[in-house]
Amino acid sequence: MAEQMDMTLAAELVGREAVGRDGDDIGEIEDVYADMCTGDARWAALSSGFLGRKKRLVPLDGATIETEQVTLPYEKSHVKDAPEADGDERLSEERRREVLEHYGLMRPADEPTARERADGDAIAAHEEVIRVGKREVAAGTVKVRKRVVREPVEESVELSRETAQVERRRIDEPVEGEARIQEEEIEIPLHREESVVHRENEER
Repeated sequence: MAEQMDMTLAAELVGREAVGRDGDDIGEIEDVYADMCTGDARWAALSSGFLGRKKRLVPLDGATIETEQVTLPYEKSHVKDAPEADGDERLSEERRREVLEHYGLMRPADEPTARERADGDAIAAHEEVIRVGKREVAAGTVKVRKRVVREPVEESVELSRETAQVERRRIDEPVEGEARIQEEEIEIPLHREESVVHRENEER
C-alpha cells in the first residue's frame, strides 16, 4: 500500500487478520488510530490468542493490504512485546513515543532536545486521532408460527363376524320316554369385529 492511508480505507481494516512479514498470523485488527492533522491512519491495535485480552499497537506504515488480510512489515515476536493500547480515544504522547521506540521508528525530530530535558520548558505538540472500532447491535427479531393441518387418511381393514346356520337332520329312531311336542328356543351369542381409530401425536 502507499505510505499514507486515509480513514475511509482504515475503517475497512477493522476485523481483518494481520500477518507478519514471515507469514505468521499475528491477530485481528480491532482499532485504528489516525492523525487528524493529515487524515491518515497511523497505528492499529491488534488482539489474538497469544496476546490474551491485551491489544498491542503496531504502525501501519509499510503495511500491505490484501483482500482478506493485512501484511505488516514486522515479525510476530516483535508485535507480541509491543506497547499496549491504553483504551483512550487517542494515543498519548508518551504511548506514541513508546511505539516508535519499540519498532525503531523514533526520529531525531521526535526526541526532546537537551535543553528541553534540562529546563522542562518545551512546548508539547499534540495531534488528534480517531479510534475506529465495532460493536454488536440488535438486527431485529424472528417470529415462528406453527399451524395445524388436517389431512384425511383412508385405511382398509378386514373385519370378521360370526353367522349362524340351522341344519335340520332327520332321525328315524324311537324316542325313549314320553315325547312332548312344544315350542322352545335357545340363544347363541354371535361375535363380530369392528374398526377402532386411535389418534396419537408424534414429532415430525
